[in-house]
Amino acid sequence: MKLKLVKEIEGHKDGILSSEIRNDILITGSEDNNISVWKLPHLNKIKDLTGHKSDVKKVIFSPKGDRIVSCSTDKTIKIWDSANYLCLNTLEEHSSEVNSISFLNDNNFISSSDDKTIKLWDINKKSSLKTINLKSGDINAIDSSGEYILAGGSNLIFMDLKFSILKKCEDYLYGINFIKIKNDTALISTSMEKNLEVWDLKKFELIRKLKNSSWINFISLYQDKIILAMGEYIKVLNSNLETELEFEAHKDEIYSISVYGNYLITAGNDKILKLWEIIN
Repeated sequence: MKLKLVKEIEGHKDGILSSEIRNDILITGSEDNNISVWKLPHLNKIKDLTGHKSDVKKVIFSPKGDRIVSCSTDKTIKIWDSANYLCLNTLEEHSSEVNSISFLNDNNFISSSDDKTIKLWDINKKSSLKTINLKSGDINAIDSSGEYILAGGSNLIFMDLKFSILKKCEDYLYGINFIKIKNDTALISTSMEKNLEVWDLKKFELIRKLKNSSWINFISLYQDKIILAMGEYIKVLNSNLETELEFEAHKDEIYSISVYGNYLITAGNDKILKLWEIIN
């Protein structure tokens, strides 16, 4: 696998922390407090969504695609209409910055925060349905599958969809940075320890631990490949977890990787969006 740079543009006035694609639309969240909407494949800007008062940590589409959900260091979560890009609701129950969000189904999503909690929300309601204090420090990362919820703070916590704790792993010096679930496998970035962990979700067992030269900010998937945003580098692992490609893709930290057909879009602290063609 090789990557050929097709286009690069300055996407925001400050670092880009998050991105997601649905159909031909890319959304990005930035340290300039804004969300930008882009038309693919040419990276033409459609609109800026303003309203957050601090860094936009994550932006995602709802499963139906009719909503955009964003979370911020301003302690809020915002719900946007993806057709007219109007803000429909602002959720303000977290007492510290909101780090991540993940949908459980069409209507319900969860959020994680530096206030040491995760919250369950209905996208159509202004109040949370449930609050869980995991007593695991700042909850930096969260992801969900059809059966499980994984949360990462100072510990890695496995829960069922009723938030009952199934397993708690405390063997981390610096905590969890990112979680990506694929089928029955969980991929975990252990931040400053620079490890990629591979977990079996059926047995809740650690299968592999791979040491890297830098910390992993983001994990993406393309076919049977695992693509890591590792500092300023992109690293591609094959199905055997062997390094297939590693190169410096940006001049500063890369925080997000989005897959668009046979293209990748990378973004990071250098404010730049880069469109790469994937050559197999």
